[in-house]
Amino acid sequence: MQDRLTQSTKPQLLRFGIPAVLAIVGLVFSAGTLTAQEEDTSTEVATDQSDVEEAEEIASEDEAQNESEDGDADSESEEVATDEASDEDASEVAEAAEADDGPMETLEVTGTRLPVADPTALVHSYTAEDIALTGASTLDDFFRTVPWQFNSTNPQTANMFRTGDDLAGDSGGIYGAYDLASINLQGLGSSNTLVLLNGRRVAGYGGSERDIVNILGIPMEAIERVEIQLDGGSAVYGSDAISGVVNFITKKNYRGMTLDVKDERSGTGSDLFNAGMTFGLTWGRGNATVTFSQNEQEPILNAKTGYTTRDYRDTMGPEFDYRNYNVGQPGIVRHWNCSNVFPGPYSSNWYCDGTFTTDEEKLVSWQLPPDHNGVGADISDFNSGPVGGFWSQPEHINPYDRIPRENGAHTGRDGATINLQHEIFQGFKVFVDGLYSKSYSKQVNQLPFISIVVPASNAHNPFDVPMHVSYAPGLEQENGLLPSPYSDIITENNTATVGFEWNFRSQQTLEAYIRESRTETNRRNFSVSLRKERYADGTEEFYRRLASPDPEEAFNFFGNGTQQTNSFGNFLGESSKSIGLNQTTEYGFNIKGFLFEFRGDEISYVIGHTRRVRRYENRFAVSTGVFNYEFDYNAVWNGTSQPAYRNESYFGEVWIPIMTEQHAGWWGQSVHLTLKNIRSMDSSWGAVGGGIDVDFEIETEVEVWDVESTDWNNEGIGYNIGYDAAEDVPMEQYKESDDVPNVGVVYYPRTDMRITANYSRTIQQPLISELFDTYEDFEWQTYDILDLYDPDGPTFHEIVPYRYSYANPDLEASVGESHSLRVKWWPQFLSGLEMEVSYVSTSFKGQIEHTASYFREPLSLQSDAIAVRNERGDLIALNFDYFNAEVRQSTTVDTHFLYRFGTQRLGTLETRLHYHRKLEDYNEPFPGLVFSSLGTAISPDRYRTTVQMFWDRNRMSASMIARYTPGYLNEFAHYCSIQQKLNQVGRCADFALFDFTSWLALEVASLTVVDATFKYRFDNNFEVQLSGLNVFDRFSPLTVRSGLPYDPSRWNGRGQIFSLSVRYMMHQQ
Repeated sequence: MQDRLTQSTKPQLLRFGIPAVLAIVGLVFSAGTLTAQEEDTSTEVATDQSDVEEAEEIASEDEAQNESEDGDADSESEEVATDEASDEDASEVAEAAEADDGPMETLEVTGTRLPVADPTALVHSYTAEDIALTGASTLDDFFRTVPWQFNSTNPQTANMFRTGDDLAGDSGGIYGAYDLASINLQGLGSSNTLVLLNGRRVAGYGGSERDIVNILGIPMEAIERVEIQLDGGSAVYGSDAISGVVNFITKKNYRGMTLDVKDERSGTGSDLFNAGMTFGLTWGRGNATVTFSQNEQEPILNAKTGYTTRDYRDTMGPEFDYRNYNVGQPGIVRHWNCSNVFPGPYSSNWYCDGTFTTDEEKLVSWQLPPDHNGVGADISDFNSGPVGGFWSQPEHINPYDRIPRENGAHTGRDGATINLQHEIFQGFKVFVDGLYSKSYSKQVNQLPFISIVVPASNAHNPFDVPMHVSYAPGLEQENGLLPSPYSDIITENNTATVGFEWNFRSQQTLEAYIRESRTETNRRNFSVSLRKERYADGTEEFYRRLASPDPEEAFNFFGNGTQQTNSFGNFLGESSKSIGLNQTTEYGFNIKGFLFEFRGDEISYVIGHTRRVRRYENRFAVSTGVFNYEFDYNAVWNGTSQPAYRNESYFGEVWIPIMTEQHAGWWGQSVHLTLKNIRSMDSSWGAVGGGIDVDFEIETEVEVWDVESTDWNNEGIGYNIGYDAAEDVPMEQYKESDDVPNVGVVYYPRTDMRITANYSRTIQQPLISELFDTYEDFEWQTYDILDLYDPDGPTFHEIVPYRYSYANPDLEASVGESHSLRVKWWPQFLSGLEMEVSYVSTSFKGQIEHTASYFREPLSLQSDAIAVRNERGDLIALNFDYFNAEVRQSTTVDTHFLYRFGTQRLGTLETRLHYHRKLEDYNEPFPGLVFSSLGTAISPDRYRTTVQMFWDRNRMSASMIARYTPGYLNEFAHYCSIQQKLNQVGRCADFALFDFTSWLALEVASLTVVDATFKYRFDNNFEVQLSGLNVFDRFSPLTVRSGLPYDPSRWNGRGQIFSLSVRYMMHQQ
C-alpha cells in the first residue's frame, strides 16, 4: 500500500501507461466487435449509432418547432425532471421496441416502478453532459453545485467535529474517513438520504451502521445521468428515504468506444489525473456496455489555503489561540513519574512509593530558548517555571505553532461497471449489471509529539537524572529524518445484479432480480511508538542511541531539531488497525403493465415484493508493545459480530387518468392520479443486558527497558485485553410493520402549464445500537437541574440521579411526511422561456436522539422520556437513554427561470437562474422546545443563487456558472477552556467556570464562486474541453472550523482549479 502511493513511478505509470493500455485494448476489442456488428447488422435499419443520432436531431428540431404545443417537453437543465414523459410517449417507445428485432430497452426512471414515468414525483435530473458542463472531476465536487445538497461529509471534513451530519453508530461513528463523501439532501443527514445504483440499493461505507453510501466509489465515466427525488421515496424503495432519493444510472446499450483523459491542476496542490474508457458491443439478441476508470488525486496543502498558523488572535479575537503549550521544539522537560511500564511526567508519588503525596519541587517544567540546538546545554540555559494545568499557558514556555501539512488524502481509485442484457427468446431477456471500485488512500496525520523518558546518560540531558520530555519533531519531519505518521485506507466495493424480464402478455412484464453489494474497508494507523518490543528489528539500536553519551549518536529531544541523529526514523510503527464491512443482499420481483382503457387513456400498474438483509461489521486492534487491545464492537455491544437488519416489503402502484386531452374544456387539459403504497416489515435482533466478558491476560515475563539501569528487566507487566459478550446473553427481536402511502396528482390547466402535487410518507427503523446493548443499566448522578414542572413550582435540584442505559428496545420507527407542489410554465407567446416554482416540506417525526443532550433544558422535563416522577409529580430521577423526538422540520422553495434562443450567426444561447430558499430548519425534541439551525454552520445555507449561461455554435461550446451563498453564523467557532475563563480572556470571561456550553460564535461573510468551461469539437471523434473552477480564486470567508481557517463544507479547499480534458470516440460505421 505505502509503496503503491509513494513510488515516484506511479504518476508516470498512471499518466502514460494506463491510458495507453486502455486505448490499445479498447481499440482492438472494439474494432473486432464493431466489425462483427457491421456484418451482423448490415440488414437492420435505423439501429446503428449514426441513425440514432440523426433521429435525435430530427426529434430535437420537431420539439423546438412545437415547443409551445408540447407540455411534456423537458429541458436539459439541472432543475428539470426526467419524469415528464407521458404515457403516450411510453407507448410509442414500447411499439418501436416491439418492431425492433433486438431486445426492448428498459427505461430507468426514478420515483416509480410503473411502465410509464410518473411526473407527480419531484425529481430533478442531471445528464452526463450537465455534469461535464460544471467542470467537476469528482462526484464530491459536482454535488457541491447541487442546490439541495449540504456538503457536510467529504474528505476535507473528515477530521471535523459538528459538521451538521450525524454519522454515529455503535462503532463510534465514521470519523477520520478521508476517502468518504456522502449525500446529505436538505441537511437532514446522510443516513436519511437513500442512494441507489440503477434503481437498487448499494452497500454503505465499510463498518457504517447507518449505511451511508460513499459516492466516490461510483465512477464518473460510468454515469449516464443522476436523478434526485426530493419528496420522499419510501413508497417505492422502502425505508431510509426521509429526505429524498439519489439514483445513479449507469450507461447501457452503448455502441462504440470512448477514451477520456483529464489532467487537473489545483491552486492548493490537490491535483487530479483521470483516465477512463467506455466501450459497448452488440450481438444478435443482446448488448453489453463496459466502463473502466482510474484516477489519482493529491491532498490539499494547508499552507496554500492560507493556513499557516494556529494563532488567530489578530483576526478573530484573543480567545482564538490554538498553539500548544504542552509540547514543543525545543522539548518541554519535566520530572519522570518513576514508572518504566507507564512512563510519563511526574504528578504524584504513586509510581515512586505507592502514595498520592506530591513533591511540589518536582512540579516544574523547563524549555530551552527557540534558537538553542540542545548540544552542550546546561540547566541554566533553560527557561523554567511552574507546570500549571493542562489548559494553562505558562509564560516560560514557547508555544508550538506548526500546522498539519495536508487536508484530504493521497488517493488512487480504480473502477469498472458492466451492463449486459440478452434476449433468450422473444419477449424474455436476462440482464446483468455490476460495479467494482477499489480505492487506496493515504493521509499524513497531524504533527505528532514524542512523550519519552530520557536516561541520565543521554549526551543531551544536563539534569543528571532521567527526565520526561514532550517533544514535537516538526523540523525532523520537514527534512525527512522522521517519516510523518500516517494512516492508509483500502476500500473495495463489489456490486452485482442478475435478473430477467419476461413480456408474457401484451403490455404485461414480469421482472425478477437478485442483488448483492459488499463494501469492505481496511485501515491501518502508523504512529510514533512510545516503546519497542524486546526483540523487534531496530530495538537495540533505538535504546542504545537513547542512552548514548556520544552527542553524535544520542537522540536529542532537548533542542530545536537542528542537531539530530540520523536514526530518528526508528520511532514510526504500526499502532492500530480496523476492518469494516457493510453487505446488502436483496431480491425481488414485480409485475407491471397496462390494465384497460379509461377515459381515453390506459391505467398502468405495478405490484411486487422485495426482501432485503443488511449486515455490518467493525473490528479494531491496538498494539503499543506492552499493551495489546482487540475489540469487536458488535460482538461486545450487540452479542453478535455481524448484526443484521431485515426488511420484507409488498408494494403496489397505479396510474389513473382522471381526465385526458380528449375531455379538455374550460377546466383544463388533463388530470392524472398516482397511488402508491408499500407494506414494509422491518426486524432486527440484539442483546438486552447480560453484560460483557473481559479477557484480561497478564504476562509477567514481558521485558521492559529500565530507564535507570539502561538495560532490560522483567519488572514490566504486559496486558492483552479482549472483550466479548457474556455467555447466554438474552437476545430480543425488534419487529415493526407499517404502511407507506404516496398520493400524487398532475394537472394541466392549459397546454403550456403543468401543476403537480404530491404527498408521501417515509419510515426509518431504529439502529440496532439504539435498540440493544449488553450493558446492564446502572445509576449515576448529575447536577444543577431546574424543574419547572414541580408541584410546588419551579424547583432547583443540586443533585439528581439518573438511570444510565445504552439502549432502548421500546423505540419506534421514525416517520417522515413530505408535501411537494410544483408549477411549471412554458408560455406559448415566448418560445424558449420556461419558469418553474417548487415547494417541499419535510416533517421528520420521531427522530431518535439521546436525552443527555437536554438534561439542562428546563422545558424537556415535561416529557416522560427524560423525567421520572413519583405519584405526586416530584422529580426523582432522569433517564439517560435514547428516545423518539417530537419533530425535525425542513421547508424549501425553489424558483427556476430558463431562456433559450438561437440564430445561425450566434448559435444557441441559454441562460438559467435558480434561487433556492430554506424557509424552515428546526428541531423540536419536546413540545415547545425548539432549536432553529437556520442560517448556521451546521445547516444548509438560508438561500443559494445560481446563474448559468451556455453557448453552443458549430464546433464550439462554453458555459459559465456563478454561485452565491450568503453569510451565516458559525455558532461553534471556539470553545472556551477553563483556563481561559479563569484568566478572563476576552469573551470567555462571560461564561461560568463549569458552564459546558461555553461556545463563542462568529458571523461569516458571503461568498461568490464562478466556474467556466470551453469545449472544441475537432470532428465527430475528437474533442477537447478546458475547465476552470473558482476561476477568480475566491478565498473562504474568515472563520474557524475545528482549527481550520475555512469551512470545507461550503468552500472547496482545492481552491482555484484548471483542467484539460481530451475525449476520443470511435462510433460504429
